[in-house]
Amino acid sequence: MLNASFLAGGVRDRTSVAVIGAGAIGGVFAQAICKAGHDVSLCVRSPFEELVVATGAREERVPAQIVADAGQVRPVRWVLLAVKAFDTPGAKRWLTALCTRTRAGDDRRTCAGVHPG
Repeated sequence: MLNASFLAGGVRDRTSVAVIGAGAIGGVFAQAICKAGHDVSLCVRSPFEELVVATGAREERVPAQIVADAGQVRPVRWVLLAVKAFDTPGAKRWLTALCTRTRAGDDRRTCAGVHPG
């Protein structure tokens, strides 16, 4: 679970995070995670140059890596799924690429270093 200290940069080590979905929710979380000093890959259907979050009259460019091809990502420590319900099946290709197998022969996957209970 993402907690306040993670978003506030309270984690000493940079953490690799993938945000699947670049809508309002995904964009704001990508912005907060980048501001906290973590590395963010923003996984999108259609590529674009950069993420810009507008809050009122203020715009902020977010230094997230924009990726439109699941074949170009590697497993990460955290994945935030921020898609609408009808896009959930399309997230499978991203989850498959971003998460690793728990153990050989097991179809379950986990983010790097985070194991299911």
